[in-house]
Amino acid sequence: MRAEVDAVSGEPEAGPSVTLDPFRRLVAEDLLSFALLHHAEPSRERLEALRWAVDPLSLTLSPMNGGEGNAAEEPGGRPSVSPSPQAGEGLGERVELSLGLELHSPVGQEGVNAMAAALADLAVELNQAVLDQFAADYADIYLTHAYGASPHESVWLDEDHLMRQEPMFQVRAWYARHGLTAGDWRHCPEDHLALELQFLAHLVAPERGDTLPEAARFMDEHLLRWLPLFARRVAERCRTRFFAALALLTDAYCEELRELLALILAEPRPAPEEIEQRMKPARGPKLAPSSFVPGQGPTW
Repeated sequence: MRAEVDAVSGEPEAGPSVTLDPFRRLVAEDLLSFALLHHAEPSRERLEALRWAVDPLSLTLSPMNGGEGNAAEEPGGRPSVSPSPQAGEGLGERVELSLGLELHSPVGQEGVNAMAAALADLAVELNQAVLDQFAADYADIYLTHAYGASPHESVWLDEDHLMRQEPMFQVRAWYARHGLTAGDWRHCPEDHLALELQFLAHLVAPERGDTLPEAARFMDEHLLRWLPLFARRVAERCRTRFFAALALLTDAYCEELRELLALILAEPRPAPEEIEQRMKPARGPKLAPSSFVPGQGPTW
């Protein structure tokens, strides 16, 4: 099943009584699929799952104060989260080979074709040499940052290019406002790409109600300020076609989704300069100049 949006009305192409719920559900599933793929190195099982469109991997963004979706330890000590109804029914259970939202932009089509070619390139038998190559590329992107392509927002937006800076705390506040927390931030900071994508899926899911304006704002103020830079860097420097395609397709998908949200909400996207001005830290009051002159004040 695929969702398309009429470019004039901003509504999904169907009958006059259709709602946005099917569109939102499919987009939420797509976003969570992307989140899963950016979350951990691709094991043999996950690569096979991509070819067969099944992957049970979960993430660590969960409702605050307990409840469904709390983190638990899987065998081997990897934290996981049960699929939460707050993120849309069935999310976190499948990685679809085809997207629910059909991309029409040239960049989107290029991304889809690149991913299709990368998956077709996979050997029939995923031997250890192939898996080692994927593991090394994953580590260089997401763990060691050997390519200079960190999956954390702070590294791109902080003036010193450090992790766990002000952008992370801003993203944490977004999660908290929507009743979510992100597990152990020391292990996986809140501004990790996988978690931001999962949060966006949460906002887009139809169960959330009138949260599409929030989704658009989160994309403007956070995700889309750094995702294009990350995607370009990964595509230029990684060694596997899979990760290059994944980065470019994720970026193209989010960009096209933001354009659709502008149509649906009937609100033009703010200019990049406007967003940067909005995100500048507030300046405190100017301090009065000191009348103290070294060497001319009272002495002991």
